[in-house]
Amino acid sequence: MVTSVRLGEVRGASEAQRGFIERAVARLDRALASPGLLEAVARADYVETRWTPLHGRWRSLTGAEIAARIAAGIERGSDPGDGVIDLSFELADLPGPESGHQTLGGTALGCQPIHPARWFIDACMRAGDAVNLASHFMHEWMHLSGFYHWPDNKARGDVAYVVGRLVREALEPEFGAEIDPAITALMHDVETDCGCRGNPQGGVNIAHAQADSG
Repeated sequence: MVTSVRLGEVRGASEAQRGFIERAVARLDRALASPGLLEAVARADYVETRWTPLHGRWRSLTGAEIAARIAAGIERGSDPGDGVIDLSFELADLPGPESGHQTLGGTALGCQPIHPARWFIDACMRAGDAVNLASHFMHEWMHLSGFYHWPDNKARGDVAYVVGRLVREALEPEFGAEIDPAITALMHDVETDCGCRGNPQGGVNIAHAQADSG
């Protein structure tokens, strides 16, 4: 099965911002069609693989189980999935680099829409970097699928970070020229937070931003 991406509603975006979001979504669709991506997901090293269902307690998934959720396009609560990764967006005015603790976006665990930071969309547009934005979108979709950061987002080796990085690596051979080092560095910045933390009972928390996709 080749997983595809379906873009739903995009709220709060200008025509130019929406066009660039569409470009990044097309990059993500290309990455998911890459023959080696799911194999890389299945065999990757993770420091944390906590996932929480719609009801019940969290559990740690294997690499093969993570790859299977992506292949089936399973958002939390949509089992068994339709082979489509659904993305909806509502841009938000979130803290930028001048704040000293920038926020790239926000996602409620398992819930649409994703809330990209308006400043981050604009930064990617200025750099022409749709690859890192695609990586960010994949990171946030992993939260929609039920994966969260535990104990916090400073441990970069959890599922959302690793899968986001693998998306960027899958796109690099074809689109490496558009990857901007400053955007990549921004996504690695320890002052960039992502607050999607679940709890042992499978509760829902708000995810604020993605720091790095790897």
